[in-house]
Parts: sequence; C-alpha cells; structure tokens
Amino acid sequence: MTLFKGGLNFFRTKVFPRRQSFAKLGDKWQRTYDVYGHKAAFPIVCQFCKSKMMLRFTEVIPDRNRVHCISEGINCIAYKCPRCHVMYKFFVVDSREYLLDILNNKRDGVSIYLPPKKVWEKENKEIKQRLKDLGYM
Repeated sequence: MTLFKGGLNFFRTKVFPRRQSFAKLGDKWQRTYDVYGHKAAFPIVCQFCKSKMMLRFTEVIPDRNRVHCISEGINCIAYKCPRCHVMYKFFVVDSREYLLDILNNKRDGVSIYLPPKKVWEKENKEIKQRLKDLGYM
C-alpha cells in the first residue's frame, strides 16, 4: 500500500525531481590547469544570505560509464556557504583528455580534491573560529 497516488515513482518525479544541469566551458567556466580543474568566471554568492561561497570539494569523473547522460567527462565542483551552510554543486563538462590529465598529473589519481584546512582558515575568520570550537584546531 502506498501513502499517495502514484507510489514512489510519483514521489521521485513530481515531489523531488532530479534537476542537474551540466555547464559547458565558455563564458561562465574556465580551465585552470591545476588541482581544481575549473573555476567560475562569475562571483558565487549564497542566494539566501548573500555571502561569498567557498570551495568545498571538486570531483573529476572522466569515465562516461559513471555519467550516462553525456559522452564526455565532468568535473563536479561544490561550494558551501560559510554562514548558512547551503551547498551548491556545479557539473562542468569537459574533454576526457583534460580531466584525465588533471586526475593523473595534478592529483596523483585521487578523484576527489578537498581544499586544505589552511585555505579555509585564511579565507574566513568565522570558519577558523568554528573549527576551534569544534576541536579541529
């Protein structure tokens, strides 16, 4: 017995539809040729509190078998708001060769890159204080 008409399929498609948009290189995203892979050419600010968002992680997925809807690889870039903790993910489509170069030469084969704690401390004093309060420092 289901709780609502249409069952789980209705819940997935109507209540919480999966909305992923894939960005292409161009005006909004640029290659960086470093461990990050790409950077935004526009300021990334939180829609709720209007503070500057910080890079949380990037994940290179060069294999199209893991991403079935596109033929090239993607770089998943996540930003997190230091004030209200909202997280945004951007999926940047790029060539498989470039993503493999980033993965093998810059990251030593590790697909997920987390910025070091020093970057977070330098960027925002509020985050540094929160890390101290949580016992990470």
